[in-house]
Amino acid sequence: MNMNEIDSLLGKSIASQRIRSGITREELAQKLGLSVATIAAYEDGLRRANSKQLFEIAEILDVRISGFFDGYQDEAFSGGNINLPLSEELQALQAHYNSLSSSHRSAMYAFFVASKGV
Repeated sequence: MNMNEIDSLLGKSIASQRIRSGITREELAQKLGLSVATIAAYEDGLRRANSKQLFEIAEILDVRISGFFDGYQDEAFSGGNINLPLSEELQALQAHYNSLSSSHRSAMYAFFVASKGV
């Protein structure tokens, strides 16, 4: 899955959660201090919310960030077949990561992706 597909998935999920919460784009934009066009661009997958905005959107919509990625499974982050020799610290990190639920792994992935642009 490439970044455009992830942005599209996130945008659709934000729109779905917003509608489910009974909040209009205008209301969400006002609460975030953004324009309606920016919210539309997020929901259409044309722009990416930064990590702070993603947390704020989740709070306003009263959802977990991982809820934006329910059903999403990225093979690169599933704890799959990494055959590189790792230090003890990285092995421990990988073990902790692999012990997370897929929704928690997805939320971490979303956070790191959103943080990349910060």
